[in-house]
Amino acid sequence: MKNRRNKKIKEMLENYGIMMASAIPIVLIFCILAFTLLGDPSAESGKKGKEEKQSTSAYAEIESPSQREVETETVDPMSLRKDAYPEIQDLMVRYFKAKLNCDVEELKQLVSPIDGYTMEGLEYDMGIPDSEAFRRVEDYQNVTCYTKPGPEAGTYVVWVYYETKYENIETGAPCMFKAYVCTGEEGVYIYNGAVEDEVSSYLEEASQDEEVTALIDSVNQQLAQACESDEALKGVYDILWGAVETEPESDTEPESESVAAE
Repeated sequence: MKNRRNKKIKEMLENYGIMMASAIPIVLIFCILAFTLLGDPSAESGKKGKEEKQSTSAYAEIESPSQREVETETVDPMSLRKDAYPEIQDLMVRYFKAKLNCDVEELKQLVSPIDGYTMEGLEYDMGIPDSEAFRRVEDYQNVTCYTKPGPEAGTYVVWVYYETKYENIETGAPCMFKAYVCTGEEGVYIYNGAVEDEVSSYLEEASQDEEVTALIDSVNQQLAQACESDEALKGVYDILWGAVETEPESDTEPESESVAAE
């Protein structure tokens, strides 16, 4: 009885071994197919990482120009700058408009101290009296500001280019005047009072700068050319320059202003 049981068990083990032996190739084949179809997960991960690295590298290459420090020419803080301060540009436009309208009250907001600005003086400058009709100012045009920093924070030395348009004269007269602009509680304004010796020396030295003298020479040349091309304008300036040579300077004019370029 016992021998029969052992024999049966032996037969079962032998059959099981045959089945396992048969199953091993099948499992191996399945694993190989799965590996081929799905691919190696670690290889895929490595490939993905490589692609991300390449993508990041490409992005870095695209971004790098904007990240590089752009080499720019160093700007001298003392150089003459054109239309660098919108508030000063607005100040001068308002100044000429108020002067054209003989608006003393508006000028009080723009010039300090207001000494030298009177209704009579402004009317004379505009050529309103009948005896001065030939030099009546119709408009101030093309106002442009050239600025240097002043001797103190919030101050500026400004050379203001403008063109004076006279009635019945086609050509505008290129002109320029120098102003000392300061900053107050209400903003920038034209300082029209006495200055200390140090400030006066600074303003005088600024006027001797090569950029400034070249600018002034250019404006004077433009005015001379305008007078040569327009006899009517030349007639006005023959009288104005004659008046400057034979008569004392008008007390109504600000210290910084002149008929032509300084």
